[in-house]
Amino acid sequence: MIKCSEERVCNLREKGGKWEYSEEDESLVKEFNLICDDKVYLGLFGAVFFIGQGLAGLVWSIVSDAIGRKKTLMITMVLSVTSIILAGLSTQTNQFMVLWCLAGFGLSGYEVTTFVYAAEISGIRFRNFSNNIL
Repeated sequence: MIKCSEERVCNLREKGGKWEYSEEDESLVKEFNLICDDKVYLGLFGAVFFIGQGLAGLVWSIVSDAIGRKKTLMITMVLSVTSIILAGLSTQTNQFMVLWCLAGFGLSGYEVTTFVYAAEISGIRFRNFSNNIL
């Protein structure tokens, strides 16, 4: 594989040429062709995951109080697994970002609910110990 500068790659892309990646490299950059102007998406992928996590803390605490911890754990588990699998199968950057945000939303909801659930089922004497294990 010929290594070249970003400027050369961007010019190659603008001229209608095709950038060839090595066969052993598998990444989001290769999957979605995130070079030149599209490389801003790499930072957005991480940001939308954390946005989902931030929203989860607000939403899942209220939901778990309303419907119960066990049901909330099951919902967040299904949401997390489904969104991660679908994110892996996504073909567009926008699809991936929405699904990745949902993955952060579900995973953080699972973590928060598990932490609270462990504190509730533990005796007062073992509450600190059980939360430290998590």
